[in-house]
Amino acid sequence: MKTIIGQIRFAKDCRPFDRVYWPYTDEDKDNTKGYKINQHVTMNVAGSRKQRSIEQLNTYWACCGVVAEMKSDHTEILSKEDIDFETKTEVAKKNPSLIKRFRLINDIVYIEPISIALANMKHLEACKYFDKAFPIMADSVGLTVEKLIAEAKSRMG
Repeated sequence: MKTIIGQIRFAKDCRPFDRVYWPYTDEDKDNTKGYKINQHVTMNVAGSRKQRSIEQLNTYWACCGVVAEMKSDHTEILSKEDIDFETKTEVAKKNPSLIKRFRLINDIVYIEPISIALANMKHLEACKYFDKAFPIMADSVGLTVEKLIAEAKSRMG
């Protein structure tokens, strides 16, 4: 049995009030690949009071992608995961509660920041994190938060 986080949404281009399952993350989407389209599955569904916003999380990852592209050059190609880690580290410097744990490897201390996955962070926590993260990303490439988000959303399709 797999745990796949998602959201029930109204289906576009379908009968009125049809609902579909929408995976939250790329990992959740990948976890559904073991099933065929229109295959019957058994689902245990549990809701949360304050739902995390998939749009907010997707915007964050799109911003990470924009920043990675803008900061990459011919000598170093950055990924959105690199920008995510860099941003979490910067936020954690000012907010140590966002550090999940420390690891000591070969006498060097490494931090492991918290996960922003939908299953690991509550709505209010996520909003507070994103309020700190977006300005850090925007400043790193010389944009305003609004321009960074607009650029990211234009690429999201």
